[in-house]
Amino acid sequence: MSAGKGGEAAVTFRPLSEKLLAAEERYAPYLLVAILGSLTFSRFVAEVIVVAFCLYFLARSFYLKDWVWLRSPPVVVALAGWLLLVLYVSPLALDPLESWRRSLPWIRVIVLLGGLLHIVLADAGRIRRALWPVLPVFVFITFDLYYQDITGASLNGMEIQSGRLTSILNRPNVSWFFGKGYFGCLALAAAITLGVGQKANRQTWGFLLLALPLFAATPLTGDRSATLLIAASVLGCLFVMILDAPRHRAKIALALVALLAVYAWLLSRDPFVMTRVDNLMNHVLNFRRTHYGSIASAAWMMILENPWNGLGFNVFEQECERLRAEGLVGLCSSHSHNSYLHWTVVAGLPGLIAWTALGATLCWPGLLLLKSKQTRLAAAFGLACLMITFFPIRTSQNPLSNWPALLAWTSFAMSYAAFLAMRRSEEPESRSE
Repeated sequence: MSAGKGGEAAVTFRPLSEKLLAAEERYAPYLLVAILGSLTFSRFVAEVIVVAFCLYFLARSFYLKDWVWLRSPPVVVALAGWLLLVLYVSPLALDPLESWRRSLPWIRVIVLLGGLLHIVLADAGRIRRALWPVLPVFVFITFDLYYQDITGASLNGMEIQSGRLTSILNRPNVSWFFGKGYFGCLALAAAITLGVGQKANRQTWGFLLLALPLFAATPLTGDRSATLLIAASVLGCLFVMILDAPRHRAKIALALVALLAVYAWLLSRDPFVMTRVDNLMNHVLNFRRTHYGSIASAAWMMILENPWNGLGFNVFEQECERLRAEGLVGLCSSHSHNSYLHWTVVAGLPGLIAWTALGATLCWPGLLLLKSKQTRLAAAFGLACLMITFFPIRTSQNPLSNWPALLAWTSFAMSYAAFLAMRRSEEPESRSE
């Protein structure tokens, strides 16, 4: 309010841009829990939230003429990959219309990445506010997993699927949710405390203390690839903690022994886990004769037939069936179950280069942060999150398809935002990427 003529009070309106930025400061951090929370019960709701946010973020960028997020390295590389799919791969694809139909909407995950980095996880204050409501989500899912294991059904009535725990998810994807979502949150929590020379606060300790019951439950989900990657990531992070926190080595060693004891007990007593381990050993020793070996062979043949431009989207199963009819492979699937093979089949060697470049761009700041003792642990958490997606020798979900894509690209933003938070603390005068 300001005084007008005759002493009357006149209303002073703030510009719309100021109101917009003030609202963002207050509400934007809650987008993280909206995405991760909705992914646990409805992909459709998660898609609606992501699309609505992307439309808002683009409109905001036009209105404020704020396009600095387009200069962020992972956004640049991802946009180059998307243009490769739209302008080069799709016109030459076996089914150009289907390839365009699948590749054009993929722009939403790139805008999501830019928006999360630019306004949702832009600074330590927003990261802190984003993480508080996310922590109860992981606490609930962890509790629900044990509840489902004991009673046979989760709290929402979801039953165990072929011996695999799902929690409230409608498919046994919970181990991927833990690996990508939890490690990303742990990286953010550590980055804004330990990574900037502060002591761990209640939020960081909350995520750290949840780690043992959360990771102990992952073998019961039955996802061998995710469980092995999570176990390797946990061991790597514990090794870093032992190196950098000599005063807490006894506690860290105790946590490690407890986790290994749980895994050993499951391996010796749980019939389902024992069966999954036996299947894993069989797949490793006889890979070429397994389902995954057959799919990998089919993918390799497709790559040799189309090395420079790939096949385009949504034709893998069709081509695999053709190869099976010719007696060249035994079994087929809708995709190659490996992100590097998938990109190469879809877009040829240029696609493989684009996917590898994206992984390198996301990981590089974290690798540099490993040099400093102060930032090493938080960087290790962020790199562990990225390894769940970019580790090359693994079976995986389709990284460009629906639920896996939303989870993967949200995890990319969390890891990279953690790296940026630590870099900003070292260079306070630098501009945010």
